Formats: sequence, C-alpha cells, structure tokens
Amino acid sequence: MTAARLQTDLEGIPPFFLGRQPILDRNGATVAYELLFRSALDSYGGQEENPDQLGMIANSLMEMGLEELTGDRRAFINFTRSLLMQDVQHVLPPEYVTVEVPADLDPDQDVLLAIRKLKDGDGNYLWQAPDLRTGEPGQLLGVNYFVNQDMADIATGTKPIIYGAMERYVMRMVRQFAVRRLVERYADYHQVGFVGFARMDGELIDTSAVKHLVMA
Repeated sequence: MTAARLQTDLEGIPPFFLGRQPILDRNGATVAYELLFRSALDSYGGQEENPDQLGMIANSLMEMGLEELTGDRRAFINFTRSLLMQDVQHVLPPEYVTVEVPADLDPDQDVLLAIRKLKDGDGNYLWQAPDLRTGEPGQLLGVNYFVNQDMADIATGTKPIIYGAMERYVMRMVRQFAVRRLVERYADYHQVGFVGFARMDGELIDTSAVKHLVMA
C-alpha cells in the first residue's frame, strides 16, 4: 500500500494520510484501488470513525482528482456511519466509486435507510426491496436475497450471512404431510383439535457452492 501526506487548504481539516491499496483479480492484475484515509501512520485495520473524514475525501478529490488517485480504475471507499448519514455517497460518481459498508457497522434503521438509497452507474438501486404484489424477492446487486430470522445475530464469531447457489441444497420429504383429527382430547371444551406430521431431510450436495460470513 502506498501512502502520501496530504496538506489541506480546507479550513479546520488537519493534515492526514491517504493510502491506496490495489485490488487484484485472480490473475494478479490490478482492477481497482481501495482508498483509506488515516489521521496517523499507525492507524491500521478498518476505516476510522473520524469526524474529519468528509473533509479528507473532499480535499483528496479536489486537490488530486480521482484520475490521479486511481487512473482508469474504480475506487473503493470504506464508509463510516457518519458518512452514510450525511448522504455523501450521492455526491460521488457511482460509475467510478464503489461504497464499502463495513461488516461491523451496526445495521440500525438509519443505516439501512441510507444503504437502500445507493444506486449504480445507471441509476438503478443496488438494494431492491421485495415486491409484495408480484411476489418477487428482494435483490442486492442483482442477486435475490431472503431474510431468515433463524440466522445468528451480528456478534463476534457468529455467521449471520450465507451466500451462494442455494439450489445446491436439496430437501427430501419422506412421506406426504399427514393430518390427524383429535376429537376426544378437547371434548370437555367442545372443541376439535388437529395435529400435522411431516418428515423431511436436507443436505448441501456441493459445499463449495455456498459460503458464509464470519464476524470478526
């Protein structure tokens, strides 16, 4: 990763460091750059929740420009909660900039609302809500998604998200769904009960087809 000390002329924005980290494809070719803004050289890991981050981004784009920073390649910028709340993502050109939302960002209602407003270079929403009229599922980046309340909560070591070819998970019903009518059991209350039985099993026949996200 290369870093350059940027002196700023914007009032109230102190000097900072800009890191440019290449993103490679499977052949080792550079396809994009992740831009990291730091207030000190010893700041590592994810993006800092820095109150001056908006000024850092603005200064970098005005002083140097995206072409100088990334050439003809796409820029990935890790957005903190404060940037999402300020709608900064709508100012950056979507055809050149990809907004990264950290996995450890608490997805409260305000954050989800900000993410729902993200668009691609053609003006299409990246996050398409489910259509209750047609029954079409929601989509994220053109891929169908489903909410399962049985998934683990976001916490260290948990697996709250799975992604892949779900059709590679095969389910088998051993017998047809059976229903029994219970007359005497609830006769004292002048009621009739019903109980159903189903025996099912399932297996992921291709373990490489589905991946899960493990929270750090």
